Amino acid sequence: MNDNEPASIQQIIDSAIKETLASGVKPKKMDSNVSKVLVTIPLFCSDSRNTTVAYYKAKKQVIHELNAQGIKISFKKLNDPGAFMSPTNIAEIVRLIVRASIKYSEYIKNDVPVECDVHDVGHSHSRRLSSLREARRAAVSPDQLVLMEHCTNCGMQHLSHAVERMQEIILNAKPTFTVAGKRMPIRTGGDLMEYMKMHFKDFGIPTNWDGDLLTWLEPIGDLKDHPVKQIKLFEATVEKNAAFQQATKGMTIKTFADILNYTNIGFHTIGGSGKKDLVLDQIYRKIRANGPTPDHDKMVAKQRNPVLVIGSPGVSHSRKLVAKELGIQPSAGEVFSIINGSGKGPLGPHSLIGFAYALDLLNDDKNPKLVMLGKNDADLRRIKTKVRKDRLARTIVRACVTKPENIMGMVDPRKSFPDMNPNAVHGQQKRRIMNIG
Repeated sequence: MNDNEPASIQQIIDSAIKETLASGVKPKKMDSNVSKVLVTIPLFCSDSRNTTVAYYKAKKQVIHELNAQGIKISFKKLNDPGAFMSPTNIAEIVRLIVRASIKYSEYIKNDVPVECDVHDVGHSHSRRLSSLREARRAAVSPDQLVLMEHCTNCGMQHLSHAVERMQEIILNAKPTFTVAGKRMPIRTGGDLMEYMKMHFKDFGIPTNWDGDLLTWLEPIGDLKDHPVKQIKLFEATVEKNAAFQQATKGMTIKTFADILNYTNIGFHTIGGSGKKDLVLDQIYRKIRANGPTPDHDKMVAKQRNPVLVIGSPGVSHSRKLVAKELGIQPSAGEVFSIINGSGKGPLGPHSLIGFAYALDLLNDDKNPKLVMLGKNDADLRRIKTKVRKDRLARTIVRACVTKPENIMGMVDPRKSFPDMNPNAVHGQQKRRIMNIG
């Protein structure tokens, strides 16, 4: 491919697979007590209300119960505004699946089932027409769900408003970028569109794209159809990729489109047939069984979160870690989370829009905080470099986060993840002020 040509989605996936195979991931030793390995990779919206105190408790309980049944669990949750299956998110899911195929290759060789469940999870105020208890765990068809207007419906329905505000923030900042040795002042919408075409050329942009995000990205139309469209996009993309099929040979990969209702913790899989009892189903059923959610009032209120965290899937319970370090409750409505990539390139378009959405539109007090969260020092450096070298993201951060001490970096202090090991040792967190230039 010529350096000036946009990258196709298949080229992006090929690159992700190549990087993962060369990354030094090692196979895990067999555990004779394990009868099945279950890898769960859900893509959620970045919305600060989708992870609650009750969620952490229920997830820990479910994984402990499954481990006791001889089922080994790997859980890698991604968060990105609107849960769109963008090239960035598809590539990250591919990385995680290929990593799992290497890590659990000994199990595959010894005929221990290794299954990977990929979910696209939307959120809306929805209810099902049928109230039969018999059907509670059955997949539903879109026409069995009724959607209602509510502040908990996904904000990416109003994508155009977020894009317009992001462009306004950038143009008001009047940045000047250097491209191919030449200075490029960004003063008009036309200037910004010209720069966008270069900035996103490796993100699977449409042929002859004019640089306007609103002619490329589609807002969420029908909230109950959105996850179905996204998961079908993922399926169609990976099915065409020979390298992916070869790298994941021996694994069973299943895909699901889901809707989460914040108001009643209802969790519905759309499409498919028959009953299901996946890890996510069990988590939300456990939340309901455990009784009233202590932060339910925040879960059903309009989000007004003061913190944006950007990190990689290598850190479990990122919102909880960040909240604890900042001295705020690890409850719904506190931390907007973008956890969607271990790659080295700039942010994808939805993540970039999420920066403006979280740091400006959701902050009434205009005192937001940005936390970069890495699984180790090298990962934190990668995330800082990603934000610093992404000229658009850096411009938004500079414009919105006016206090230098509110741009922070953190490293996961744990030796192992509590959802894998309830006896994990927690270390002392070290929060650092980060200069992104």
